[in-house]
Amino acid sequence: VTLASTQAVVPERPPNSITRSDGCTNARTMSLTFPAALAPYRAYSDRASELSSTSLQVAHQLRLTLALIASHVLRARPPHRTDLEQTELSTFTAQLMEQLEHEKARLRAAPPATDANEALRSMALDLFARGQAADRPGVVPSPALEWSIQDAPRVAQCLHAAAVILDGLKVHTPTLPQDLLRTQQAAHERSRELAQQLRTQLRSAPCIPLDFEPLDP
Repeated sequence: VTLASTQAVVPERPPNSITRSDGCTNARTMSLTFPAALAPYRAYSDRASELSSTSLQVAHQLRLTLALIASHVLRARPPHRTDLEQTELSTFTAQLMEQLEHEKARLRAAPPATDANEALRSMALDLFARGQAADRPGVVPSPALEWSIQDAPRVAQCLHAAAVILDGLKVHTPTLPQDLLRTQQAAHERSRELAQQLRTQLRSAPCIPLDFEPLDP
């Protein structure tokens, strides 16, 4: 999926719901199943939920990315998708659009200091730099190494988040500048490589979603 076609380390969240922060004192969780048709794009929702308290602006852009993809997937219904699955996808998309409207109102009430593109770029580059600084590319993770247990998963998560956030820029600029595209590719490839090594060597669940792929440049 490309955004052009759709347009013509952090707390865990409930695995089958998305969280809406609507300006009330507490965020409330929507009792809404994440549609199977959007499974490859779940990282946008998960990273948005993690980042909401740090930067609502960045989280909003990631949810907007997911909403554009969801609208495209909803329209492009394949023959094998059941009526129930289509209804679930439609409901999810409508609820996500509602959440975006609430977030837009909050952003209008307290305008961020920078525009959306700069917020995304700045956060992605910061996470990428932090991940690289703590990385040990020449070291194969091992249960005997403290780094493998404590720091390596965070490195993979940092780099993965950077790659996801840079996809948010494609809402406004479908083709990333070459420097940012190289950064995204490096972040994605290293995060996946390290996460796979950790899963194999530590015999643990992946610390990032290994099925995530950046949107086509």
